[in-house]
Amino acid sequence: MLPDQSPPVYVERTPASALVGLVRRLWFLSAHTPGGSERILPIPWVHAIVNLGDPYRVERQGDRIVGQQFDGAFVSGLQRSFLINSNPPHLYHVGAALEPWAWRAFGAEPYTDDVRDAAAVLPGLAQVRGVARAAASPEAALDALEAALLESLTGAGVDTVVVATARDIEDNPAQRVGDIADHVGVSRSALAPRFKRATGINPKQFADLHRFHEFLSMIAEPGRTWTDLISRSSYYDQPHFIRTFTKFTGLTPRKYLRALGEDGRAAPSFVAHQTE
Repeated sequence: MLPDQSPPVYVERTPASALVGLVRRLWFLSAHTPGGSERILPIPWVHAIVNLGDPYRVERQGDRIVGQQFDGAFVSGLQRSFLINSNPPHLYHVGAALEPWAWRAFGAEPYTDDVRDAAAVLPGLAQVRGVARAAASPEAALDALEAALLESLTGAGVDTVVVATARDIEDNPAQRVGDIADHVGVSRSALAPRFKRATGINPKQFADLHRFHEFLSMIAEPGRTWTDLISRSSYYDQPHFIRTFTKFTGLTPRKYLRALGEDGRAAPSFVAHQTE
């Protein structure tokens, strides 16, 4: 099923029951784009993408020059700063959002602030491209991705303390880490390294990612002013918000809004990269 000039196609579904708790969602995308560069903002999940079309190129990770091309499958760990990608004129891929604690269940070691070829991380995904490209429908392409993920399961369990901590943070990213440690039944000094071993980052960094993602999600709500969004968020005050926002995006709020435009509010984590 090769891309054509038809309208955009986006199909999303929940994973098979054996993947629930490890994989949040699966999706298929086929859509024409203006091409050029795109700024991708941090999200609190790991993304495994099988590219079915022309190559992607990761140009930058924050202030670090990357310049790496991905022809097939790749895995993006949790990012603590923005990525800048050069996209093909047609986005055509299947993808999975993995929970941040899911790495070892698939036989992989966690990493952050990097995008890597799937052959070195989740080798089974490397075989999906040919099958998905030949699939007769988006659903069949997703079946191929799901089958590869199921075959990649090692049987290793997940750390339930890490899962409980992440769920607590997702429910309320403004909580104190000490309070979360008390809730999950471990000391704060033990929780931080335990959480990092499973996810690649510590609980405070994960909370920062969720707080930021929560704020961006509100941008999609119609009729919200910037001041209203800040007041509804869990940021302590406007200076705290601006510091964090600039760290994650590389942009001031004003420049971000200009790059986003009204048409981009439905997908606020993806904005056109504008060179100065």
